Amino acid sequence: MKNFIYLTIAFLVVIANAFIGHYYSPDGITYTPIVITTTAALVVFGLSFRLIWKIVLVFVFVVLNDIFIKLYSGGRHDAEGLEWIHAFMLFGVVPVFILLCVTIVRERKESGFNRVALLLVFPLLLLLYLYFFYNLGLGQNYS
Repeated sequence: MKNFIYLTIAFLVVIANAFIGHYYSPDGITYTPIVITTTAALVVFGLSFRLIWKIVLVFVFVVLNDIFIKLYSGGRHDAEGLEWIHAFMLFGVVPVFILLCVTIVRERKESGFNRVALLLVFPLLLLLYLYFFYNLGLGQNYS
């Protein structure tokens, strides 16, 4: 039950940022680092899942926020705005990655090789996502 509550709160934080981005743009972009860090903290500290699933869930919430901002936030979706979205996502991903690194290093149940592999999962997933969906939402226009 506790896991469900923390996941619901994290999802609602992302949805709230999507609404803010749609109705009060560009505030959704501005709040992205806070949203990403908050959802990561909820997942890492609140859930009792294995570490790999926590990392995947943090990635899912980062991607959900990015998709909602790119597709539904107000304004003209041009290349400059896309780079602002990516910059603010990077501002949020850096502390999240540090949080994940500290959590992985403190994890004593995993072997050394598994911990090194877990350190690489989040950045690799993020790079794959950006490789395939870098231009998502480019050219849309919302008033």
